[in-house]
Amino acid sequence: MLVLNGLSPLLAWVVQNRPLNVVGTLVLTCFAIGNAVLGTWLAWRLLRDEPARPAAGNDPAS
Repeated sequence: MLVLNGLSPLLAWVVQNRPLNVVGTLVLTCFAIGNAVLGTWLAWRLLRDEPARPAAGNDPAS
């Protein structure tokens, strides 16, 4: 997730500072959208992760 978050400014920099033809713009747009979707999905998975269950021998209730 951190790598994807670091990739976003790089993609924005390339779009702003490099002249791109139509194909380059489309490819970079697909990368940017994929980056945003994958980063959001990973963040969602991280936030909804359930806590680990205690091991059988370490359960204080037993």
